[in-house]
Amino acid sequence: METKQYYCSQDSTIYKSNYRIAITCGIIAGLCLILILCPLLLYWIYDWIELDLDTEVLYLILFGLGIFCTITTFSSARVIRRMANTPTLEIDDDYIKIHNHNDGSFQTIKFKHIEKFELSEFKLFGKTIRYINVIPKNDAFQRLLSNIRSKTNRTRVMNLHKNHGAVEQIYAHLIDQPLEDTFEELQICLEKYNNIKEN
Repeated sequence: METKQYYCSQDSTIYKSNYRIAITCGIIAGLCLILILCPLLLYWIYDWIELDLDTEVLYLILFGLGIFCTITTFSSARVIRRMANTPTLEIDDDYIKIHNHNDGSFQTIKFKHIEKFELSEFKLFGKTIRYINVIPKNDAFQRLLSNIRSKTNRTRVMNLHKNHGAVEQIYAHLIDQPLEDTFEELQICLEKYNNIKEN
């Protein structure tokens, strides 16, 4: 089977918000640079607004704001690039790979360690967040946990297992197709894998 890849939807809130942050902060950083390099324009605005600040303080504020906005622009652009170039979910013959777009980490889970997939949801600030839980077999959790190098990710997976019985979650807003279709595809692949192992 050819590896199936599902990317983050460009209509997702996380994609749109990072895009807007990158554009807005990029514009602010550009304006700060223009004002720093063009003192006549800065003094004209300074007089027009009638600011009661020393020019040295104003330059420091513009420099600090420019640096902050530049860093934020590059961080958001990096997240956008990661989302556009890295699939959220990859399905192969004997494993799935789930990428965490927040920190760039990923987890590979073999079908032999998966008991089942579950559709679930929760409410956050009045909005329903839908996702698929990846439920491991009873004897596989410790093995999966030992493969995770990052302490932060290990803690996250331990909390997932404690609260939901899962080792990973696939969120609807981070894939470019309906969650039900993804769930069905995962179920079919797991059943196919189990049937091959039984025969």
